[in-house]
Amino acid sequence: GEPTASPVFLLECLSLLAGKTHRAVQTSGFCSPEIFEQVLANCDYMLFDIKLVDDALHQKYTGASNKMILKNFVTLAKSGKEFVIRVPLIPTVNDTEENIRATAELLQQNGITYVELLPFNKLAGAKYKLAGMEYSPSFDGTLPVNLHTDLFAAYGIQAKKI
Repeated sequence: GEPTASPVFLLECLSLLAGKTHRAVQTSGFCSPEIFEQVLANCDYMLFDIKLVDDALHQKYTGASNKMILKNFVTLAKSGKEFVIRVPLIPTVNDTEENIRATAELLQQNGITYVELLPFNKLAGAKYKLAGMEYSPSFDGTLPVNLHTDLFAAYGIQAKKI
């Protein structure tokens, strides 16, 4: 789940761990800028996922705008904090040339030279069955994911499949 959805709990955990261990947070950045800045100030490292750059497509596939996410991304990029940007790729949803090019442009504009690509995990559907839910994605999960590492390279960004 998204750790910033429970900010009081997250910040308390980060506080209790301060000085005792390395504190890393994996987030989609979907939270208010105020919460994001607090979390950023209290962690040592961040893994930040960017799914879709186009707001209309982001709303279509996630049900929410990405405006806060992109604002928080810019805050992270300017922060001086150690981080890595990751792109979870879903076939025909966000592995398109248009989205990858927009993502590469966004990263380049913010001085990012490295990104990790996370291809869709076909085993994700099994979790739904365990929860008593039906898995019926709006995309064809049998299709291969297009990594478009060449597009990232054209923008001076090293893209690594994870």
